[in-house]
Amino acid sequence: MINIADIDIAEGATKRMDCPSCKGKNTFTVSKLNGVVVFNCYRAGCSASGASMVGMTAAEIKAALASRQSIAESKLEVDTPTMELPVNFSYDLSDKRVQDFIKRWDLEGTPMLYDVAACRIHFIIHSAKGRIIDTVGRTLRGDTPKWLRTSGKADYYKRGDSSVAVVVEDAISACAVAKHIPNATGFALLGTNLNDKHIEALQKYDKVVVALDPDAALKSLELVQKCKSRSIEATAVMLKDDPKFLLEEDLIKLRTYCSLTS
Repeated sequence: MINIADIDIAEGATKRMDCPSCKGKNTFTVSKLNGVVVFNCYRAGCSASGASMVGMTAAEIKAALASRQSIAESKLEVDTPTMELPVNFSYDLSDKRVQDFIKRWDLEGTPMLYDVAACRIHFIIHSAKGRIIDTVGRTLRGDTPKWLRTSGKADYYKRGDSSVAVVVEDAISACAVAKHIPNATGFALLGTNLNDKHIEALQKYDKVVVALDPDAALKSLELVQKCKSRSIEATAVMLKDDPKFLLEEDLIKLRTYCSLTS
């Protein structure tokens, strides 16, 4: 039985660690929000999962109240979309299929919308000023296309705000990079082609690491050459699988490449 009191986690934080029950390496995720600790092990066969009310310290309550006030003051600016959201889009992510998707890909805390009519989960794409300008939606029931844009106004999806950009193909991989690779921003091309808008955005980073699917090795090298032709420091890393699958070997390789300096 897991003793939540033994896990040191701050209010509003999420951490990934070895499972204290099955001892699975980096398979256990725990988060704390509003005094409730939620935990789950993703290793097959491990039943470690649940939630426990542990309360909040006085300092955590004070910080939470200040944060809510700040959010309330900025909500109108951030949540007022430049694009008009379809009527079937909802911020309610409580549907079981959505929750299963979030758990499967470790996406807790990622800004998303749910298309209740088409059964698609949409990753929100913001402008520099925080306005919603586009979304990219992934089917939850096997429809084609697997991924679908809403407005088409955005050229890429990024997650994180670090000086090293890891270029990937889809939004799930971008989220995986931002969460599991220190000092890295996940930068999804929403495809495999690199256009001028991508180049303009990537020029703002100190370094670019291209990490496409294993079957796109030649495309990765092509993207690196294109970046270098525009004076962008770039390198390609060959992975065993897409970053979103969180293979430990791939994560170690990405961390190494992202930490190297020229």
